Amino acid sequence: IERTPAGEWSVDQQQKIIGRDRAFWSQYMDRLIGNWFVKPDTPMTTICERLKQVYLRRNHSKHTPIQQRFLRSYVSQRAFSRLRLSIAKLYDWRAKNIDNLKKTLPKNPEKAATRQQQLNQRRKALLAEADFAFRQAYALCPASAETVHEYLIFLLRNGNTKDAKLILETSLSMDPSDDQLREHCLRQLRTQAKTQYTLG
Repeated sequence: IERTPAGEWSVDQQQKIIGRDRAFWSQYMDRLIGNWFVKPDTPMTTICERLKQVYLRRNHSKHTPIQQRFLRSYVSQRAFSRLRLSIAKLYDWRAKNIDNLKKTLPKNPEKAATRQQQLNQRRKALLAEADFAFRQAYALCPASAETVHEYLIFLLRNGNTKDAKLILETSLSMDPSDDQLREHCLRQLRTQAKTQYTLG
C-alpha cells in the first residue's frame, strides 16, 4: 500500500499503481482460475453463469490440473478472495476520499473547474478498478460471506441493484443452508431499503 503524505495519489501515481496491481493479479487469476474468467468488460451475467458451471455443475473442463486443485480447496479460495477484496476496498476508499478533496477546490473559478474535472476522472477510474477487483474477488470465492457482503455494499451504494440481485441469487444457490451468507446479504439489503425510503 502506497500513500503520499497528503493522502492523495497523483494522476501518474494512480495510473502506475493500478497498472502494476492489475498486471500482478492478472498473473494470479491466470494461475488460479484462468485469466479469461473475469475481464474488465465481462458482464456479471456471464460471470455468474461461469460460476454456476464451475461450482454447481463441477464442470472443470476448461481448467488446468493446478486450477482444478484450487477450485476444490475452499480454504485457498477464501484466502485469495480476501486478498483481492482488500485491494478493492482500498480503491473504493480512495474514490470516496475524492469527495473530501472537492471541498478544497481553488478559489479561482477556472482552476476550480479544471481541478474538479481531474478529480471526477480519477474517481471514475478508481470506481471502475474497484469494481473489477471486487469481481475478481467474487469469482475466486463466490461462497465467501465477507466478499459477497462487501461487494453488495459497493454495488448498492453506487446504484447497481441489478448486479447486486444477481450476485445474491447466485451465491445463495450454491449453498442455500449458509445462514451466515444469507444473514449478511439480507442485513445489507434491509439497510439499503431503509436508506432509499428515508431519502424518498
